[in-house]
Amino acid sequence: MPPPAPVTAAPPARAVAPTAPAADPGASAPLPEALAPGRWSVQAGVFMVAQNAQALRARLDMRLANSSLAPGDRALRIARRDGRLHVVMGDQPDRAGAIKLAAQLREALQQDVTLYAW
Repeated sequence: MPPPAPVTAAPPARAVAPTAPAADPGASAPLPEALAPGRWSVQAGVFMVAQNAQALRARLDMRLANSSLAPGDRALRIARRDGRLHVVMGDQPDRAGAIKLAAQLREALQQDVTLYAW
């Protein structure tokens, strides 16, 4: 079995309107709806293949299970935008909150993350 694809960071993207995620036949669970425009999350990875996004979500979920982060901040979602699957955490009302959450997640995960604007 080949090793999972490396985690890649993409620059934050801004959509004019929220993009509802499409159904993914390979997904084990339905993809969630996008947050309202103007909200912020933290992105841990972006993928073209659903299985890679799900594998990262599962690994990070295990790593965050015993963290001191609030449950809402460590809840992992897979959001589809522009044909890519983004593994994101958190729901912040502003960029400052997302920056603070990103610092906490970098510490908890021991990996780089990036901001994700909805």
